Amino acid sequence: MSDLGDDLAASSVFMVLPPDLHPTALALVLSEPSVLMFWPPQERFLRGDPSPLDPATRRQVLAFPTSAGKTLVSQVLIMSHVQQQEHGDVCVVAPTHSPCREIQEALTPRLNLLRTTVADAGPHGSGTALPTAGRVVVMTPERLAGLVRNDPDGFLERFTLFVIDEAHLLAERERGWGLEEALTLIHHLTRGTAHRLVLVSAAMGADAHVVSWIQTDDPPLVRSDTWRGPRRLYALYTTEFDNENTIIEEPHGNQRPRRHVPVLGRVHLRQSSTQVVQGGMREPVGTHVFREKRDGGWTTAKETTSQLDRVQPLIHHLVDTRRTPTLVIVATREQARVLASAVADKLPVAPDLAVLADRVRERVGENHLLPGLISRGVAYHHGALPTDVQAEIEDAARAGSIRCLVATATLTEGVNLPFKAVVIATVGYGNPNDPEKFVTIIDAPRLVNALGRAGRACRETEAWLFLVHHKPFVVSMFDTLRQEGTDLVLQLRCV
Repeated sequence: MSDLGDDLAASSVFMVLPPDLHPTALALVLSEPSVLMFWPPQERFLRGDPSPLDPATRRQVLAFPTSAGKTLVSQVLIMSHVQQQEHGDVCVVAPTHSPCREIQEALTPRLNLLRTTVADAGPHGSGTALPTAGRVVVMTPERLAGLVRNDPDGFLERFTLFVIDEAHLLAERERGWGLEEALTLIHHLTRGTAHRLVLVSAAMGADAHVVSWIQTDDPPLVRSDTWRGPRRLYALYTTEFDNENTIIEEPHGNQRPRRHVPVLGRVHLRQSSTQVVQGGMREPVGTHVFREKRDGGWTTAKETTSQLDRVQPLIHHLVDTRRTPTLVIVATREQARVLASAVADKLPVAPDLAVLADRVRERVGENHLLPGLISRGVAYHHGALPTDVQAEIEDAARAGSIRCLVATATLTEGVNLPFKAVVIATVGYGNPNDPEKFVTIIDAPRLVNALGRAGRACRETEAWLFLVHHKPFVVSMFDTLRQEGTDLVLQLRCV
């Protein structure tokens, strides 16, 4: 017990943070949620040499896995800068408005104790004006790019610390270019100044090209860790044909022969690098109907159970049978609406959710699908929903009112929600059997981030991660789940 007490004391915020940052430590302890001690990777990072808290450390790359505490480390960097630097505000960049809102809500009680505030820069297209109150401003990459292009000198005169959350966004084909261009300009203009740039990501390897990209006269401070909080259970959900129980439908009238093949759902749980335990759904999860063509070949008939419907039994087993809060990730908004509706149809109405459903109904309209789903503990989430509705859904999920949330990849970018299980139901759209006709939406970095939404530290001791494959199982399918960092190759280089 004495040794345990010594270990706990050594991890105390007052022991880890230097004495001159006592106000920052006090703000961590007194604000909600209270932080009394740091986890091992946080402690190792903050005690490192050179110190990440030293204003002289001008470039940093922080590559922690999800649930390892990088959010709190970012908060400490921001708070220490506000406390130590009388001049120079903090610009925090997050992928979408949902994580921006979450960052703002998390920082507000802590910064209030340091007698300052945090503000949101507003949506892209809000003009060149920024909030004047507060020392910390949160914004999306598009807002950052617009402000930097409009007045780089004025922008850098106000902000001297830049914290880029989910920095692997740099590798995205569509949105990464704008962020990379803005950071390239900031880096180039501040190579010889005291401005600081911190890149944070759970899906970016510490050896990524970005490390050399932000090089100044001194090498950037690079820290990575493999420590995790909750135990993680990786599983694959596959489907396969039960050919032995095929039913032949003879031709009649103008209808040609059909083969009705039951589809079985299988779960493959990886217990170790060499051992996989297998189980399955008790009943078929669907039927694949083949129709004979005039040339004698066979093609898929429209009566075939869709791939989304084949995932439903797994989701219902988690949500209804095991009472497990579950986040389901899909590639498109339409998939989110369809799957959420199908899941909710088999769940009873929850009277305690009537108030939340009515509140959302007032915002989206009487005939909208979403309020009816919420009344059954199910919701969907995507970037086209009104921001206040997104916030209502996220708050309800944090409170445990939403049992199943079906969301697009926008929710995987830095939003922390207390789900014990994550199911990656689809990674794209189109014909998965034809690479030229299939569009991948959830790539490797987004997959790593999506899986990280399960089993948040201090909320769960165990996390369940399911990746869906609509084909027979092969052990190499687990390779996708082993990716913990992605090397980022950037299109631009500093002059």
